[in-house]
Parts: sequence; C-alpha cells; structure tokens
Amino acid sequence: MPTCWPCAKPLDEVSFCYLGDGRNNTASSLLVTGGLLGMDARICAPAALQPSSRVQAIARGLAAGSGAKLTVTDNLAAAVRGADFLPALHNRDTEIGQQIYEKQGLEALEVIEEVFESPQSVVFDQAANRLPTIKAVMVATIGIPAGRHDRHGRRAGDVRGER
Repeated sequence: MPTCWPCAKPLDEVSFCYLGDGRNNTASSLLVTGGLLGMDARICAPAALQPSSRVQAIARGLAAGSGAKLTVTDNLAAAVRGADFLPALHNRDTEIGQQIYEKQGLEALEVIEEVFESPQSVVFDQAANRLPTIKAVMVATIGIPAGRHDRHGRRAGDVRGER
C-alpha cells in the first residue's frame, strides 16, 4: 500500500483494482489490507482464479468493522471504473497474464514508455518499497532470539538500529 500514498486522499476514499491471478499472495494481501483500512478494494480475475473463499471471508470480516467496500469480479469494465490506481497488472509473459490479455482484450492497457517514465508513474517507488518491506517481514517473523544481538550489535527486535 505504500505506493498509493501519492493519491493524496484519506484511505477510506481510495479505490484500487488488482488485475490478474486473484489466488496469489499479492491479490490476497491487497484484498485483506483494503478490508482492514476501509478502502474500496477490487480484485478482477477470471472466476477460476479469484481469491479463495477463506481469504474473501477474512477480508469481509475486516471490512465489516472498517466500512470497506470489497469487490471480486471477472467484469473488467466494472472493476476498473473509477479506480484511483491499478497496483498490478499480471505479466503478459505468464500463462495467466496471456489468458487475461486475450480474454479481456487488454492490448489497449499496455504501458507505453511515455506513461512509464511520466511524473505520475509510481513504478520505481513501488520497486523501492519492496526490499525494506521484505526485510521488515523477515525480522518480524524470524526475529533475533531475546537477549541476543545481531552481527551489527543490535538487540533482538530492534529494527531501527539503536543500540
């Protein structure tokens, strides 16, 4: 979600649509996070590739408390209408990506260099967010045993580098 901040709107007013294989961790995380943060979260995927019923139930449970609007559909036009941003579009070089392009006729949505390099593009921001996010998840899940220090002399659980 860090790359949606340029929207300059309160989170409960932000809408986004993920296009692609809805069974993967990105789609699942976006749906659950959207539900938690009260966003208008949409997943557009063919019926056989939509998020599992378990993931949808978790997201809807969170949405009940946050007021989020969640949509899982295979209707491309309805899914993207009014969305503030599209956080991911499946790679056309994958089997699912090619199926989505063929089924939905997405050639018109190809990102051209002019758009990729424009001031509105968050492609590089999104890539830059990836490594620190992965590191934070690793520290949070693996951690350093209590009372131990890492090779930099940091105490267990200290991700800011304080000693």
